Amino acid sequence: MKKDRIIVFITLLAAAVSSAAQEQGGEVQLKEVTVEGARVVRKGDGQVVYLTDAMRSAATSGYSLLRDVALPGLRVDEPARSVTSLDNRGSVQIRINGIIAGQDELLALDCRAVRRIEYTDRPGLRYGDGVAHVIDIIVQRATGGYTVGTNLTDCLTSARGDNSVFARMNRGKSQWEVNYGMGYTVNAGVLASNVARYTLPDGSQRTLTEETEGSTMRRLGHRGGLTYSRVDSGRHVLQVRLTGDMTREPYHRRVFSMMLDDCRYVKESASRDRSWSAATDVYWQMEAGRHQTLTANVVATTIGTDYAYQDNDGGRYAYAVDGRTWSVAGEAIYENRLRPFTVTAGMQWQTKHTDNRYSGDAAADATGRQHSAYVFGQLAGRLGLLDYTAGVGVSRVGFRRPPYSDTFVMWRPKMSLAYPLCDGLRLSYEFELSQHISGIANTNGVTLRRNQLEVERGNPGLRPNRVTEQTARLVYSDRRIVAQAMVYYKQNHRPNLAAYDRETDEAGNTLFIYTQRNQPGCDLLMTQLYANWQIVPKRLEVMGYGGLFRCFNYGDDYRHFHTAFNGGCSLTAWLGAWTLAASADNGFGWMEGEHRGRQGAMTGLSVGYRTGALHVSLSWQQPLMTNVRDYHGEVVNRYVKKDMSTWSRNDANRVSLTVAYTFNHGRRYHDISRTMENKDRDAGVMK
Repeated sequence: MKKDRIIVFITLLAAAVSSAAQEQGGEVQLKEVTVEGARVVRKGDGQVVYLTDAMRSAATSGYSLLRDVALPGLRVDEPARSVTSLDNRGSVQIRINGIIAGQDELLALDCRAVRRIEYTDRPGLRYGDGVAHVIDIIVQRATGGYTVGTNLTDCLTSARGDNSVFARMNRGKSQWEVNYGMGYTVNAGVLASNVARYTLPDGSQRTLTEETEGSTMRRLGHRGGLTYSRVDSGRHVLQVRLTGDMTREPYHRRVFSMMLDDCRYVKESASRDRSWSAATDVYWQMEAGRHQTLTANVVATTIGTDYAYQDNDGGRYAYAVDGRTWSVAGEAIYENRLRPFTVTAGMQWQTKHTDNRYSGDAAADATGRQHSAYVFGQLAGRLGLLDYTAGVGVSRVGFRRPPYSDTFVMWRPKMSLAYPLCDGLRLSYEFELSQHISGIANTNGVTLRRNQLEVERGNPGLRPNRVTEQTARLVYSDRRIVAQAMVYYKQNHRPNLAAYDRETDEAGNTLFIYTQRNQPGCDLLMTQLYANWQIVPKRLEVMGYGGLFRCFNYGDDYRHFHTAFNGGCSLTAWLGAWTLAASADNGFGWMEGEHRGRQGAMTGLSVGYRTGALHVSLSWQQPLMTNVRDYHGEVVNRYVKKDMSTWSRNDANRVSLTVAYTFNHGRRYHDISRTMENKDRDAGVMK
């Protein structure tokens, strides 16, 4: 507030001096005055980050930009083109001018035109289920000229890469954009170790040991998109987008050294996979006066899957999947920005049809329809110094999976409060009741064999479950430091958790069935500290975080508890044309149901250099290592106990080179915003 008043005072003073000079017929020359606010500004539901010129100039894509900004609670892997949540509270949704952005949009981002980044880790009712972080990158829209660019990232230590090209042309109110991307992987270098102990009905045990001896694979993916948008003085926005992608994995062969009890043998498996999807996205927005906005969006998506698998574990086992999925989704949002508060109301709906045909040893028809509808209303505003957001929604989800059918209705309230305790120190509290819907692959009736003793089976009887989340934060921020202390508690009421059943046939052979069932509870208590300090403003920045995760699991016949520490740090320096960065974390540990796991730790170094329109960067991940364990897990079921690990040789000592070049001509800018996208990505196939 004080900074805003200072800016207003300086503006009024300059106007008064200029007016007085004009009245006297004289001239006044004022020296240049620069008013610089805090780079990070807190708001009711998050923060706004204003980028420095060094950050904008050094960024080669949206991924490198987000890495340098170091938003709290996020992990950015630029070579892998991924942004993930460090606290595991949910997914990360990235938008550009309100539009949900994919990989190609982030790679083609004009970083020099970025005005600010709006970030919240407590999104409102309209963002959907399971979304814990929303990043909105606000970019000036061009009104003239064209842009042609490319972003090439290839690994120098293994055959893996992702390359894209794009072109964008603007003329007056219209913009045309086309993009194409291609990713490839040859021989992923993944090794696995699995020791499983199965307890038979008579109390005896059978032990199965599995070690990967070799693996060869090849994967190639293509994606492309064509977009047309038209903006009429910021009052009407129309956008039509056509996208498609195709992934081919012609072969993936693996050889395992197996030992069942005292019998050693060799297992070989082979698979091939081909999938494709296409989507049509139509978006429309209208500004009704200065305060009201009406937005609508409809997306039609189709997904195709052609998959085949076979192995020789205890005899030949083979199956194939011919899958098709169609869906139509849409939403309509009304927003009225009144003086005391902002009113937001809307509805979302989706109709989805799945037809996956399994043949061979897993012969089955996994067909079904799912209809969902969601209506909500929300108020956001300020009472004195108290920022608040309060709203409620109601959802209805209907399933039909012959011979099963079900309907689930739930009220979904949400509230957020934030109060400044003193200058720079803010306390906030959030409460939300939402739902979790199981993936389609978990709800079909297909049974797949995993080894001689174990199969995996879907459960059509799974129901959605309620999720209650509460978060308290204490945040301090000034011009150079942002620090946060957070306590988060999540309760899953009757969630679907993994379960093992045991069946014995008439011949006395025992089979163990992995499935999922709704069970009493799965809760999480998390405490986390985060700090970001500009050691040298605009030149050197350090970030660190750490927290304890306490997991509570209540099954039908067990109780399991687990505590894990998760933390990391990063250091970034901007030195003219050079950008240097280093980061490290200890992975992520958790326990869900009877599965306890930890993702592998990550360390990385990177250096970037820019000259004109050319950006070149080199990253070095897991330096000086020969093998990386990227996952370790345990199953602690009363019937089945497992110790599982995977290693990746190609991730060890990985060096990647990124070359980005963007050519602009005749660019002129103004602002644009958009608020939704609903593309479907769930094929519902068990593999």
